[in-house]
Amino acid sequence: MEDVLKVIIPAVAVIGVAIFFFERAVRQIRPQNTPNPGLEREKIMLPLQVQAYERLTLLLERITPSPLVMRVNDQKSNSAQLQLALLRAIRDEFEHNVSMQIYVSDALWAQVVAARDECASVIQTAAQLVDATAPSLRLCQQIFEIESQRGNKAIRMAMASIKAEMKQHLV
Repeated sequence: MEDVLKVIIPAVAVIGVAIFFFERAVRQIRPQNTPNPGLEREKIMLPLQVQAYERLTLLLERITPSPLVMRVNDQKSNSAQLQLALLRAIRDEFEHNVSMQIYVSDALWAQVVAARDECASVIQTAAQLVDATAPSLRLCQQIFEIESQRGNKAIRMAMASIKAEMKQHLV
């Protein structure tokens, strides 16, 4: 019996020490390997947010009246036809990017909507000052004149907000 105890007591002690060190090692390793949910979400969301900022910047560039007129104008159309084509282009660009609002702040999205509305307003105001049957070139000139007077304030503000919000997410 004594011989058995001489073997069992050291064996139990060795097993106990081994279990103690094994559990300690597992506790130290586990926090390092456990994924941080916030970090994982950030890895997924950040590229989507950056893409949203890029797409909204492109949207604002594409609906700015001057470049829009240059892209859409057909020399053969009259001012009423050009007005419809310009407003349709703004609507299409906006609808194509409407899903980007889920990746940006509500305040930024409101500025993008205000910029869209300002661009449409420039076109509508110019169209009211030009006869509907006049050549499209006359509407283009009126749009350029109104745009130079107003200065695309809403577009500039939205662009500045995009840059600021993007910097905030990247820092």
